[in-house]
Amino acid sequence: GTPAAEMEHVDSETAQKRAEAVEMLQSEIMDECNAAMVGKTVEVLVDGVAGDRLICRSQYESPEVDGEIIVDLPQGTDAASLVGKFIRVRITAADIYDLEARML
Repeated sequence: GTPAAEMEHVDSETAQKRAEAVEMLQSEIMDECNAAMVGKTVEVLVDGVAGDRLICRSQYESPEVDGEIIVDLPQGTDAASLVGKFIRVRITAADIYDLEARML
């Protein structure tokens, strides 16, 4: 019942090409944003542990939507005791989705 429902629609091939163009642009934007974080110190929430790494997020990452901040676990650290706590990290690297960091 909306005006858009009555409008002419593009064919599926054009729609697919447009969606791919938007995805490519968004990927470039995320690459720039992630690269800009390298070298910064941020406070992160430890969401969990995967092997010898902490899975974290800062105020800028939404769970299950955005990438994660992966933190190498310092030797001798009790990972389970950090889950649910805030820690400070320095971002050391970025990839297309996630950031890597070291605990301060």
